[in-house]
Amino acid sequence: MRRGCEYAEGAGVVSLVNDALLAAGRAPLGWLNPWLYGVGKGGFTNVVEGSGIGCGGEGFPA
Repeated sequence: MRRGCEYAEGAGVVSLVNDALLAAGRAPLGWLNPWLYGVGKGGFTNVVEGSGIGCGGEGFPA
């Protein structure tokens, strides 16, 4: 199983992109968490009433 390797690989890719941006005279990517959370929040639903949709069942109550 590969657990943890993906984090190092992802950090390496971000580092290479930052190096390329700096070499081109552009600003580096900066903090990625605000961008990632802003983009990813569309994939989640805040269940405030009833229950969430589960796999073939009711899911979890609000």
